Amino acid sequence: MTRFSIQTQIARRFILGYQGLWPGRRWSGKEGVAQALRAAQCVQIDTVRKLAYNHELALWSRVHAYNPADLQDLLYQERRFFDYGGKLCIYPIEELPFWRLPMQRRKKSPRWQSFLRKHAKTVERVYHIVQREGSISQSMLMNHLGSQDYNLRKNWALALAFLTQSGFLMTHHREGSERVYAPRDRVVAPLYNYEASLAEAEDFFARKAVRTFGLVNEALWRTTWSRYIERPVDEAESRARLGHMLEAGELVSVELNGSPWYVLQEDLPLLEELQRGAIPSGWQALASTTLDEANILAPLEQLLTSPDIVRLFELEEYVSHQGQLLPHRWNYYTLPILYDDRVIGYFDSQSQLENQTLEIESFWIEDLSSRSRERTLAILAPAIRRLAQFIQVERVVLPSAVSVEYREELMRLI
Repeated sequence: MTRFSIQTQIARRFILGYQGLWPGRRWSGKEGVAQALRAAQCVQIDTVRKLAYNHELALWSRVHAYNPADLQDLLYQERRFFDYGGKLCIYPIEELPFWRLPMQRRKKSPRWQSFLRKHAKTVERVYHIVQREGSISQSMLMNHLGSQDYNLRKNWALALAFLTQSGFLMTHHREGSERVYAPRDRVVAPLYNYEASLAEAEDFFARKAVRTFGLVNEALWRTTWSRYIERPVDEAESRARLGHMLEAGELVSVELNGSPWYVLQEDLPLLEELQRGAIPSGWQALASTTLDEANILAPLEQLLTSPDIVRLFELEEYVSHQGQLLPHRWNYYTLPILYDDRVIGYFDSQSQLENQTLEIESFWIEDLSSRSRERTLAILAPAIRRLAQFIQVERVVLPSAVSVEYREELMRLI
């Protein structure tokens, strides 16, 4: 049974607010970083640093005055969070018992079983070395190999990947961007070093698949749940599971654009407040809102990886700009720009630390006809200035493709 109908704007605000991206940054300090990580459900770590690491930008866009050292403490000193996955993401440590299920399923996957049949002794040797050393990085492991043979090095690297994907090894700490691995027992406290049952794990991920976005339709929930539990889920099973969650009172169905979408029962009051035109009390911004200042999102922001969510933001796969088709989901390190509850554009940039410069290489804003140029500049300038301060550069350079008048006015505001 559908509880009530919601408009697209309410859905956008709920999804963004649930993730801590609307109406503005509402967390601060180390505890704020922990709250942001839990709200985001999955913050992707990426080792490419064109401007800043993806996980740093994801947290910077959610946490007021974000300090990257707080994340390092939470991960590698206090160990309240851990990283895991082929798409490496950060999760709360209390989730680890449930993640042991997908770890086991990855271990038994055809790819890794084929590798084990051929290279079981290599895996044993690599694990023995890590146990003996206590902790080790991939580059240190290759020093133990003592060979430049390509196939040997590849197999040792694959053995290390198998051990991490299967949960035998976990990230102990990092040296720069390189992960240093240790046996799970050396990383995880006994309280969380156990394996939940299959039913417990699949139930947990059924709820986490909703929390990942806050509001989901059947197709989005099915693909997200399937990805978490590392097995196929067909439409029949998906409908049956959602039906069971509805009957059990875990989920509530709401109508959006003529179709059922689902929200956790415990989160329904937040959606109802938005329906009444109010901002939930726990969502109040600490400083500026996204109406006062645009928010620059991470390049791998998970909300913009789902076609179902992207459609709510009224984004097209391709947009026409000066006769040129540009990909809207984006170039690899393009940064989306959030204004209020809409993604209004994007830019590509890099930092040149040697000359203290943030160089914006390409820059594009949607639908300028609906807002004045002055208003657009007024919300963009403080966002770019905040980004420059975060990456610790003193100068901003705009691309020549931006009109001289527009560029000069924006630079004056920055």
